[in-house]
Amino acid sequence: MHIKTCKLSRCFAITGLIVFLSFNSNAFVNIPNRKNIDRYNLILNEKIPNDSIAQIYCELGRELYKFDSVAKAISYFKKSADLFLAEKIYDHYCIQLESIGVMYIVKNQPKLGLEYFVKGLKATEKYKLKRSQYFSLIQNIGVLYCEAEQWKKSIEYFNKCEYFFRSDSCKAKELLIVNQINLGFSYHKINIIDSSLYYYNLALINCDKYNMTSYIGAVYLNIGDLYLFINESLKAKDFYKKSLDYSLISNDNRTYYRALLGFGSAEAFLQSNDSAIKHIEIAINYFNKNNDYLYARDAYKRICDIYENNGNWVSPLLI
Repeated sequence: MHIKTCKLSRCFAITGLIVFLSFNSNAFVNIPNRKNIDRYNLILNEKIPNDSIAQIYCELGRELYKFDSVAKAISYFKKSADLFLAEKIYDHYCIQLESIGVMYIVKNQPKLGLEYFVKGLKATEKYKLKRSQYFSLIQNIGVLYCEAEQWKKSIEYFNKCEYFFRSDSCKAKELLIVNQINLGFSYHKINIIDSSLYYYNLALINCDKYNMTSYIGAVYLNIGDLYLFINESLKAKDFYKKSLDYSLISNDNRTYYRALLGFGSAEAFLQSNDSAIKHIEIAINYFNKNNDYLYARDAYKRICDIYENNGNWVSPLLI
């Protein structure tokens, strides 16, 4: 039986975090589909082999994540991991451990995330798994250092991965693209702009080279954030627009609305306040509806800044 893998990997944007769910070595677009959840639950009522049940649990975890039901997603990933381990399908067992670790990062529980990454590393050694799984876990430990704002440490871990991900030994090239986005983000945070742009541009080149265009919207979002950071608002606006266009093509709602916030922010710096507020308010509605609180916080702050700069201390949002 051919078993498809379900794997989570992480890449960053300046004002918050973007999480990609990748599926069979391709970026999985975050389109919630309740029918999929119902279909998988019906399948579980049938008599099917344990390894198939493990895969269904994995799929359910993926779908629930897209509905921001992270706790339930963790529960299903754990069930999937236990079944894959019982069936001695060790590579998929390790993938589920990594997915659980990433989910705990999403829940802002980094210690538990690290615990599962370490379990995954031990599994790669014990069961002699592929090096790509080892370095994927190392990459996510680098993400944890990003969470802790230890940027030089995160760069150290991402650099450990970069050589392997570039090599022919690594077939999962989405890992290379995510790693280069993470490096770009980390260099931005220590204000080494040239290195940041270098890695973002490498990520774009590899998106095209390996036909992984669903990542392009996120890369353009990060570049837009970088130009906004260095007060080049026109360039920032241009890259946010590119991010919006690519996000629409790939149906990536998270990136689309985060780029919309960036686009509105750039307009605010360019004194197009009415248009800025309109775009940011649309983004706020999405963030609140989808529990994207980090971005909702940033969006509210941006609108407050606009009103304050115009001497309006009682904004329509508060009336």
